Amino acid sequence: MNKAALHIRMKKVSVIIPVYNVDKNLLKNCLDSVKNQTLKNIEIICVDDGSTDGSGLILDEYAKRDSKFKVYHQKNGGPSRARNSGIEMSSGEYIQFVDSDDCISKNMSQKLYNLAKQEDADIVKCGCYSPVSAGKASPDRTRFGSIFGMIGSGYVWDGLYRSRFLKENGLKFDELSSFAEDISFNMTCFPKAKKTVCCSDKLYCYKYNICSLTHTRNDQKALASLAQNLNFVYKNWKENGYFENDSAKLKFLKWFLSFNCWLKKDGALGLFMDAIGDELKQDSAIDLLPAGQRLAFRKMKANYLNKSA
Repeated sequence: MNKAALHIRMKKVSVIIPVYNVDKNLLKNCLDSVKNQTLKNIEIICVDDGSTDGSGLILDEYAKRDSKFKVYHQKNGGPSRARNSGIEMSSGEYIQFVDSDDCISKNMSQKLYNLAKQEDADIVKCGCYSPVSAGKASPDRTRFGSIFGMIGSGYVWDGLYRSRFLKENGLKFDELSSFAEDISFNMTCFPKAKKTVCCSDKLYCYKYNICSLTHTRNDQKALASLAQNLNFVYKNWKENGYFENDSAKLKFLKWFLSFNCWLKKDGALGLFMDAIGDELKQDSAIDLLPAGQRLAFRKMKANYLNKSA
């Protein structure tokens, strides 16, 4: 197939929506918001992750009425596996993730695609809007920029990822993690990206569904999943040689300390400390931290060693 024919067949954006037992009104609102995008050359990949409430039937109905929808039914394996399945099936130039209980502005795909093409970016990010935070200022996403400077962005639904970038680098979601898996995915993506661009436009509507997995978490399972996230990113950065750079060590340790509220829970310290390598527990690494954080980490290290003895 020649390049011209391939270009015609390739969609501009593949929108991936993992679906598992979603309120039917929320799901339909989500699907309608994606279906009505001003960017028309898109495919909408809905991965039914073993739903038992009729969500899969709603997806099939949309697929019958609109050829943009592609529905795949699989056994329940969690959001990471569902998103990975979507990535494998995608044919778009860029990939966009949308959660099935949220919705997006009608021009989100178009605006971010145009920005990605204009800047030749591997990743583009935007601001989000939530009804529970109406009236509050959205973070100025244009402040992020450097290779490791984006690690504070823990979501995947607030932007686009170049498909070739993900697939050529083997970047996937960690299927062993079931909580905050967005964080570990982003932290393996951002250091690899040649260019990341951000805008502060609020294009995504985050509904904060109180019945969703994030807000009905079991703390012990969440702790285990967060420790898995730490280990997943640690191993990825280790394999890529990032820790030869003091800046990477500093970023990782600051990220570790950002879990402060979780570190106070029973059993968290041991799980988290065991998830990272010895080079991050060395005095030479800890000395990179600002004074207050340095003291906090040394205290945690001492407590960890005492409990391990």
